Amino acid sequence: MDQQELRFRCEVHRHTTTLAVLGSLEPDRYDTLRDAIAMASMMRTRGPIVVDVAEVDHLSPAAMAELRKAAVDIGSLGRQLTVRTGVPAARQHDAETAWAH
Repeated sequence: MDQQELRFRCEVHRHTTTLAVLGSLEPDRYDTLRDAIAMASMMRTRGPIVVDVAEVDHLSPAAMAELRKAAVDIGSLGRQLTVRTGVPAARQHDAETAWAH
């Protein structure tokens, strides 16, 4: 199976910066994800950041752990990072479970 390209789209609307993640989020791409989150935080130096993973092919617990770490890192800078899944209930449950641990 071919891995789909990992792409990002970043928008600033009012006080919120939204980073949409599209494609395949494999472990060897977590550095790229961290770089994209850092870039989104530099686009606007204040206000919340939303990472939208609704168009990610597979959101593993390991990927959620990376996003949780990013939220902690951004939080240490006085900002809030949230993750928007926009996915079916079963996948939403898996994501919530990953955040709880």
